[in-house]
Amino acid sequence: MDGRPEDLTAFHPASRMPVISENFNKVCRWNGQGQMPEAEFLKVKTLADQTHAQGKKLRLWAIPDQPNAWATLLQAGVDLINTDRLADLGVFLRKRMD
Repeated sequence: MDGRPEDLTAFHPASRMPVISENFNKVCRWNGQGQMPEAEFLKVKTLADQTHAQGKKLRLWAIPDQPNAWATLLQAGVDLINTDRLADLGVFLRKRMD
């Protein structure tokens, strides 16, 4: 099942709850332009670290759906990028792998 950040305190096994998902706007208000403010980056990174400590993956939805935001979220530790721009995300990820 797909969990929420508040489920991290219940320590459900990753085999039962492998993903923690949250609305991006509940974590921060950054619009994807320029550099994410450090305080907001630390909020995302902290959530990712807490999620990973339990062997789970983090997915944020309603993100600023563009390459600068994708790169920043990946840098902060977000595992699953939620997008409506699948082809563009594919190009972006392939370039990162080169």
